[in-house]
Amino acid sequence: MTSAPGTDVKKLKGNVRKQNVNDAGRQSIIDKFYEAYGERHPWKKIGIKHTTCKKQYDHFKRLTHKRTGLGYDPSGFIDMSDDWWNELCKQIL
Repeated sequence: MTSAPGTDVKKLKGNVRKQNVNDAGRQSIIDKFYEAYGERHPWKKIGIKHTTCKKQYDHFKRLTHKRTGLGYDPSGFIDMSDDWWNELCKQIL
């Protein structure tokens, strides 16, 4: 299994505390991204993307938690009937 650039566990060990990355970890992620793609971006840009992805994953987990019979289409989207979506919206709202 391949991992995203900057997620080398050995290099980040000790640099992440309570899901916050310290300066050494940030620099490691920036360097790995540069090695992989040849572009250097400031941490603010990478950090915003990281936060957005974490939020989206949290929403996805809440949506699919303890749900059975979920189907996915070839592009990875949840492929369920309209009745399922309507029932889910009633529960959330």
